[in-house]
Amino acid sequence: MTYIAILLSVFFTSLLSGLVGMAGGALLMAILINILPVPSAMILHAITQLSSNSFRAFILREHLRPSFLAHYIIGAGIAFSLLLMLAWVPDAGIVLLLVGFSPWAVFLARRRIRLNILHRPTAIWCGAVVTSANLFAGAGGPVLDSFFSNSGLDRQVIVANKAITQSFSHSLRIVYYLVVAISFEPLSAVTILSAIVFAYLGTTTGTKLLNHWDNKSFNRVSTVFILTIGVFCILQGIYFYLV
Repeated sequence: MTYIAILLSVFFTSLLSGLVGMAGGALLMAILINILPVPSAMILHAITQLSSNSFRAFILREHLRPSFLAHYIIGAGIAFSLLLMLAWVPDAGIVLLLVGFSPWAVFLARRRIRLNILHRPTAIWCGAVVTSANLFAGAGGPVLDSFFSNSGLDRQVIVANKAITQSFSHSLRIVYYLVVAISFEPLSAVTILSAIVFAYLGTTTGTKLLNHWDNKSFNRVSTVFILTIGVFCILQGIYFYLV
């Protein structure tokens, strides 16, 4: 049942990410953290998210705008190097609270801070902040979205370029937990390979549905989705410490 629950979660959350460009990763993290120990959940989550984001970037490759990618990688590398020295593994409650609060923090900050991924120094900050969020919350999508919200880019361009940057950050997360986790529940090759396949199926389905949206509906619905998931994760995180 655990195996089936993981695969169904991977499929539907990958579909959701393909459709709205985010939210699926946060929801999947909230599910896996209740099934697996934190390091194992982080590694499996990173593998599935790396797979789905890579597939999504490939499907939408004609919309890639890699001009800011080098600066994103610089920021991501700096953050990863510093946090690797910290070598911290958060518990499940902290992960849930970080996943839940991050989209709300971004949503409230947008009215005061206008970020644009096309601005090169901002792209460096984006790499550092999003990579940090991915390492400890497992879902930097809402934070990444704030850097794209004022770019004026089309929805396909946003989803494609968020996918390629997230792919890099999730790769770093796999390395991080393989290095810093003292011990973790090993994941079977069957589970990993099956999760990759289901991530591909969900991503291709969601990306096809993306073509039927308009930009206004895309921005409105994606925001509602991620904020709702945020509330769910906050409540679950609080419950984790109360029981």
